[in-house]
Amino acid sequence: MNSPPVVCLFFQAHQPFRTQSYDFFQIGSNPNYFDDKKNQLLLNDVCKQSYLPALQLFEKLHQKTGGQFSFGLSLSGTLLTQLERWRPDVLARFKNAVDLGVAVLTGGMMTHSISSFFSAQETARQIQNHRRLIFDYFGVRPTVFANTELIYRDDMVKTIQSFGYDTILAEGIQRYLGHRSPDYLYHAVDSPAVRLLLRNSDLSDDLGLRFSDRNWDAFPLTPDKFLNWVTAETAPIRNLFMGLESIGAYHPKESGIFDFWENLILGAHALGIRVHSPASVVNALEPCEGYSAPKHSSWAGVEKDKSAWQANVMQQEASQKLFRLQQLVESSNSKELFDHWSNLQSAEHFTAMSTQHAVDSAPYENYSYFMNILADLQIRSKVQMAQQILHNSEGLL
Repeated sequence: MNSPPVVCLFFQAHQPFRTQSYDFFQIGSNPNYFDDKKNQLLLNDVCKQSYLPALQLFEKLHQKTGGQFSFGLSLSGTLLTQLERWRPDVLARFKNAVDLGVAVLTGGMMTHSISSFFSAQETARQIQNHRRLIFDYFGVRPTVFANTELIYRDDMVKTIQSFGYDTILAEGIQRYLGHRSPDYLYHAVDSPAVRLLLRNSDLSDDLGLRFSDRNWDAFPLTPDKFLNWVTAETAPIRNLFMGLESIGAYHPKESGIFDFWENLILGAHALGIRVHSPASVVNALEPCEGYSAPKHSSWAGVEKDKSAWQANVMQQEASQKLFRLQQLVESSNSKELFDHWSNLQSAEHFTAMSTQHAVDSAPYENYSYFMNILADLQIRSKVQMAQQILHNSEGLL
């Protein structure tokens, strides 16, 4: 009789700094790019709907299973900054979950950045700054890394490894897997010491996306039905990776999502199916073979590539201009301007310009506002740099 598979559970939690409706006439006169009122309001909503009740549930399940339940958790630097500023009570709750051992932190990108597409230098800075922030807040140094929306490509591995990570989470892309299953532990093709856990897209999206969809042919999803799917194959692991906001925000409490998760974890425990964090799972397995992703992959959209952020000309132009400003903003020696530039890298700014499912002019307006912000950022960086040159030259007199 085959042993039951291990469920490898991971959640990504992130909130961006959303921008204002920054019209042309604000360029050169308004240095406030981000909508703090809106960001605080949305943070409060997601804390109430998702983060607090989910953490409360998971702590209870950790206790009910005798400490045999844990999950991986990625907290973006922008989320941590917002929590410290506006919801320190929720930050304390995350810390408690980490201290209990139910939440096991992973490394990631500081601002949920898409820099992996453009700048190896900025990607390294994002990884390093996030690693420092996690240690400052939680006192831990993760060994597992999850990029923004699980963006992955072969040539990223050595940079990630250089910061102390020995395991990377990625999307299980069928065109790269071929006949193989994502439900095994792999290693990076050019770095055998780096292990890869590949997301099971079907099972993950059943929970993260389709759970409350009444048009789904498997609706309603019950814990027993899902556990039957989990045990249907003989492979050793099932990698379930999704956003934490899927519990309570994307799928509201009224959908039954919290009851589902409670009965799912307890049902798995009763059947001897262990539900653990990526860090726990990799230590119990050996990689079966190498996995190669020569082009960028991610868990976003239908294509599972970079098209969620780079499909149209607006997205491409906005992101290219943003990263062309890197040297100028750095040369300004302004921490404020550099922080603004970093926060503008968050993936959501470019998702908001997508026309794939747009039914109104919002993507075009979002593009226009974003480009106006970049124009102002460019002006302020040049002014700051000129003032610094003048100051330095006066010091020589």
